[in-house]
Amino acid sequence: MTRSILFASVCALCLSANAVHAADPASPLLTAAPSAQAPAVAAPAPEAAKIVAPAAAPQAAAAPAQAVEGPNAVELAALYYYARNKEEARLKAEFARLQYKYPGFEMPADLYQPAAKPVDESKLWTLYGKDDFAGIDAELARLIAERPEWKPSADFQTKLARKKMRFAVTAAVKARNWQGAAAAGATIDPATEKEVDLVWDMIDAYSALGDRDRLARFYRALMFRDPAHQISKAAIVATIKKSTRDFSPDDVRGVMAVFAADPVISAGLASVTTDLTRRAVAEFNTDETKTEPLPKADIDALSAAATEGKAPADFSLLGWYYLKIKEPANAGAWFRRAIEAEPTVDHAKGLYLALMGQARDQEAYELAVAYKDALISDPVFLMNALAARISGPHADSVKPEAVAAYAEAILAAKSGPHAEILAWYAYNSGQFPAARAWFDKAFAWEPSEARLKGLALSEGQLGDRAALVALYKAYGKTYPTIWDDVHLVKKGARRAAVRPVIDRMQVGAVETKTETREPDFIEAAPRREEPVRTEPRRGSRVVAASGFDALLGQKRYGDCVAAIASREASQGLRPGDQLVKGWCMMGLKRNSEAQAAFSAALSGGGKTQSDAAYGLALTLLRNQMTSEAQSVISLYPLGAARDKEIRLEIYWQMARAAFDRKDYRQSLDALNERIRLAPEPVGMTQLRAWAHYNLGNKAEAKAIFETLADYVDDSGVRRGLAAATGGPTGGR
Repeated sequence: MTRSILFASVCALCLSANAVHAADPASPLLTAAPSAQAPAVAAPAPEAAKIVAPAAAPQAAAAPAQAVEGPNAVELAALYYYARNKEEARLKAEFARLQYKYPGFEMPADLYQPAAKPVDESKLWTLYGKDDFAGIDAELARLIAERPEWKPSADFQTKLARKKMRFAVTAAVKARNWQGAAAAGATIDPATEKEVDLVWDMIDAYSALGDRDRLARFYRALMFRDPAHQISKAAIVATIKKSTRDFSPDDVRGVMAVFAADPVISAGLASVTTDLTRRAVAEFNTDETKTEPLPKADIDALSAAATEGKAPADFSLLGWYYLKIKEPANAGAWFRRAIEAEPTVDHAKGLYLALMGQARDQEAYELAVAYKDALISDPVFLMNALAARISGPHADSVKPEAVAAYAEAILAAKSGPHAEILAWYAYNSGQFPAARAWFDKAFAWEPSEARLKGLALSEGQLGDRAALVALYKAYGKTYPTIWDDVHLVKKGARRAAVRPVIDRMQVGAVETKTETREPDFIEAAPRREEPVRTEPRRGSRVVAASGFDALLGQKRYGDCVAAIASREASQGLRPGDQLVKGWCMMGLKRNSEAQAAFSAALSGGGKTQSDAAYGLALTLLRNQMTSEAQSVISLYPLGAARDKEIRLEIYWQMARAAFDRKDYRQSLDALNERIRLAPEPVGMTQLRAWAHYNLGNKAEAKAIFETLADYVDDSGVRRGLAAATGGPTGGR
């Protein structure tokens, strides 16, 4: 009686909680979805949010009366007893009675045959206890062969079927065969099942399969049962905790409100509120569309839990949260606690970005060097962390171990832009063999005019006439403008200030067999040993700072850079000057120098900072530094149009990179983020189709390729359509 009253009070709470959530049509844990076949009728307002209880089973129709045809087994038992004991008089009397009661009744033909010996099921039960299903099948076959008319007892059959079902479900779940688990447990009734762990297994299966309707139904049936089948309070607590994985925090809070009056359940759910906040913060950190900070009370509660629990994961979660809302000082404080407790790569990255967000470049650089061995697992991040110092004005202070780590990361990532930065560093250090090696690699990975010029200059400084002739013959017509500044000098004649020796940069000098005859331009070139010119050529004029913008507008990028260099040598550059320098360097396709200039211009405020961030993001994207560009736009406002432009390219680069490393799910995620911002070009849609194909979603791939085929005649689309339909294809 007490239990019934308790359940009634819980149901009342259910109705109360649902009334609160009635305005929200998507409350799957509290309200069942309407049946697709139910007529569309307007429900009364007070009943709109009622927890749906299982419909009462319709009463079976009364069975028609059956004609009495003969005595039942109990009545016949007396005949067999008298016959077995040879009590003929009593046998005849009983037979007469039955004939009178059942006219036409005849004496059974087997009345005097010996009684069949009962089948011994003990071995079957022994095998059942050992879960030996193969042994059970063999024993059943043997017994039936001896007694074809025999069947196992109903008790054994029921329990065997139950055990086989449980074994099939748990084995499928362990193997993560979710479809198999769902099929094996199809007969499980979540509203009455006594073994709660089986219902949880089915919940896991439906969660993995994305079957939201059955998932919600199983949760509701398990938590809100009638008193006769109620599960323990500990099981209810565990089920609600499990639901945080599958449903929104609002849904889970609605369920918690239902049980708020039960002190035992409420105490068991005390940690769930913090878990929900953790989840909300994690979703905020990873969802680019969410920009409004979360409620301060929630963050304060999580901060208190993190401080009390001293969990590095909580420290990191808060660090990324504060980094996203552009509070790098708070982010840095949390990341410091995280890295002290657990010095991982992610914590080092977070602290680095927090320091950079506070313009504490020196500390950020020292952190990257200190964690270089761990950060090498993400060579792109390590390269970008070290590049600013190696390419910047303080390159003389770069530590040898930083240069070595930078070189190792470049080789791991095969980055042309960073190889070029290291090559110029070596060249300006007078380490011409290393410069030649790195320019050679940079040009091989991603050819450009600046990299070829650096390679030619290095060969000139090494006095390698044959190599210069070979370069000119190979690329003179493709890159005709670089050769005026390339001259042969005596080996080692030009030496810059010595910087750290780059041991790991000796990755193979250029080895080229060429003819001995030299091009005319090399024969006629004067043998000069002065540095390459940085000032404007004769006939141009040095422009005052006020004229930088004019030169930029006229696309006179060389004169612009020369004028800015003159100003920099005499009085230094302001953030606005650095901004113009960045655009001019971009015009000359000197991306590493543009990146350094834009980074310096970030110290300006207002529009200068915004323009510098935009230029820096563009430069980083040119160099395929996608994650760094993403960090820039998260730290500095660009304006809606520019932000959209950068994000479109970021998502596209992320999609291509993920596809190249065969992470097709992440590739699709990036494409989905991009299509929210702008329509998708044909080439990107084709990549989307191939990603589906490689994930095994051939129906989706086929549909996309068919749509593309209606609009474009492309060999890639034809190959994709053939692959998705099972025809011959070269694949992608």
